[in-house]
Amino acid sequence: MDGNKVDLFEKLIGTETSSWQEYSLEIASEALTPFSKYDWEVLFAITLAKPLYWQERCAEAIGCLEHREGLAILMALLLSPSQDLAEIAVVQLDYMSAQLPRRFEATLKNLLVHVNENGSPLSDEIRGLIDRLN
Repeated sequence: MDGNKVDLFEKLIGTETSSWQEYSLEIASEALTPFSKYDWEVLFAITLAKPLYWQERCAEAIGCLEHREGLAILMALLLSPSQDLAEIAVVQLDYMSAQLPRRFEATLKNLLVHVNENGSPLSDEIRGLIDRLN
């Protein structure tokens, strides 16, 4: 693979107006497979500074092939002030059967209240994460 792995992943995420379909998601997720520990640290550092659409796509790519090395990124995105991004992080963390530290309990309970008020179908996923807190 030519070039930096993180740079390639960034290109695969695309722009806000570029297509993001299942094929794009799978290709971006596959690009994470050869990441080293250092690459994951770089991705963590840049993800939090990226625009919301980019963070959402990154979360989906991490969860798509269950890249457990990306759990720290998903946990950071779970704390986002964006409800949409937090919900995407919940879906990916639940899909990966992640066990979160107890410090996420208040965040998850607040998110559960929010999704229940708004009729979101994510209450089961959030309860699953709460049940797996360690």
